[in-house]
Amino acid sequence: KNITFEKLTFNLNSSLMEFCGIYIQPNSVNSDGIELFNNAFMSDSVKGQALTVENNVPCPIKIKIKNNRFLGTNILIYGNNPDTAASLQINSNVFQGNAAGIHVYTFPGKVNVSDNHITDTLTLAPKVVMIVNAGIIERNYIHLKSGSGIRVGPGFNLSTSYVQVINNYVQVDSSHFPAITIAGGKGLIAFNTIRINSYGNYGSALQVEATTTSIVKNNIIISRGGPRGLIDVIDKSSSIVDYNRYEGVPGIFGKADTTMYPSFSVWKLATGFDAHSQFQKTNLADHPGYKIVGDPDLKNSGTPIPGISTDIEKLGRNSLTPTIGASEPVLIEQNDAGITSMLINETIFCTQTRPIKFLLKNFGIQPLKKAVLKWVINGVPQADFNFSGNLSSGDSAVIDFGPFNFKGGKSYFFECFSTLPNGVKDNSNLNDTSRILLKARLKGIYTVGGGAPDCDSLKEVEGALTEMGMCAPVTFNLRNGTYTGIKINNIFGNSEINGITFQSESLDSSKVTIEDDGNSFYVSNARSIRFNKLAFLQKSPFDYYSLRAEVHTRNIEVTSCIFDKPTGLGYASLNLIAEDSLDGNYLVK
Repeated sequence: KNITFEKLTFNLNSSLMEFCGIYIQPNSVNSDGIELFNNAFMSDSVKGQALTVENNVPCPIKIKIKNNRFLGTNILIYGNNPDTAASLQINSNVFQGNAAGIHVYTFPGKVNVSDNHITDTLTLAPKVVMIVNAGIIERNYIHLKSGSGIRVGPGFNLSTSYVQVINNYVQVDSSHFPAITIAGGKGLIAFNTIRINSYGNYGSALQVEATTTSIVKNNIIISRGGPRGLIDVIDKSSSIVDYNRYEGVPGIFGKADTTMYPSFSVWKLATGFDAHSQFQKTNLADHPGYKIVGDPDLKNSGTPIPGISTDIEKLGRNSLTPTIGASEPVLIEQNDAGITSMLINETIFCTQTRPIKFLLKNFGIQPLKKAVLKWVINGVPQADFNFSGNLSSGDSAVIDFGPFNFKGGKSYFFECFSTLPNGVKDNSNLNDTSRILLKARLKGIYTVGGGAPDCDSLKEVEGALTEMGMCAPVTFNLRNGTYTGIKINNIFGNSEINGITFQSESLDSSKVTIEDDGNSFYVSNARSIRFNKLAFLQKSPFDYYSLRAEVHTRNIEVTSCIFDKPTGLGYASLNLIAEDSLDGNYLVK
């Protein structure tokens, strides 16, 4: 009827531990209570579970798990008990290490998961999984090296399922899946701080798969790396999204239904979401990561939600205009300035001279009258800029550092930061710096190899074409020497008009050799590629070519070139393939 485990240590460090430390199977309608208080569970095996409750008998069971420590172990609660009088409380526990987490499947009654601390987990599986009818996940601190933080789905009744995810901090250093997911049913996602530092191939920072009305409000949603969006709403007609703060990489914002939106402004216009939301850099402390430092725009920028009166630390929230995110207080210094962003609308562009402009903001209480701005390009410090003016608290000014010449095929990492606001030490450094990586597309003539070249090798040429693309015809003049072969495939901007020429700078085909053990030079999905006065050497006697062009290549011209390969087994030196009627038009002379 009732069972309590208290002040016990479970050592599960065994390769034979397939199941768990405690396994409970209620088998009577009279089963009433399970309690775990102040225990320690330790395991070095990813198979180790601290507690399993298989709850298949109809009973009003009440489970309480509080103040326990789970090292490399997890909780699994599942079954088909339909009694909605059952309840589950998982509060103030510490989960640490590989496989640590909380997994609750088809629990019928109310579930409360609060004030838990989950860290240092390496596995990709979600760490808090709840398939429940009614529940609240609040005030949890989750910091993972990889994986997914919270995933919630509906229980027995999809139409009545309702889960609240509020006042949580979820940080994932390297994520392949959403940090928080609401998968079906109805949900409230509010006052969370979500922080993704890098991304893999799947998911956005927040994913809403709700089939009935879900509310997404007052959240800080950050993705500081990777190609995935900040938010993914599966059915926008069933969701209310507003009063959030977003920070993400340029060029991709989020997805609604099946449409991906490239920017915050386009997202708002197309979806009708986020009319009162913000898109800008967020100044969070390193530890704990939910603390807000020198970010006055977050203070009093949210909207009240009935029933939520405190934050992640149980501090009171402003009843009329709360702060967005998990933490209510915002630390603001008397004198504080910072660079919020670079004023640029694209990060990859055609080579040209462009003005370098950054936005300086007064994060302090006092008017900002002077500051020293420093900026660095690819690690090289530039001349300081001395700001002089009168910026009120929260106001910004555009700082023009002058023109800069971007060279095609190159990457430029810019850093700009402020120092000495109003001539005094800046005690709030989290908001000082803005960083951005810019890339310039190729156009014109470039030298390869030799003294002071534009590109040291053909491998560098391949990397520049693949990563940056081109925006006009390009010619690569190869200095005398021997080069390792490369692959040219599906280059951005390459067309019948914007062709690519590879030729010897000396116009002597005997002095520039391109060689490889595989195909010396491979071209596919390309247009208007010209090879002039070069030597191609395929060193292997096996099935490779000196020069090969295939897979939708058109207008290939090969003139005054030398082809060579060892005698013996293998294919021809030159291999040009037209796969359909649109391909071809090859000139060899």
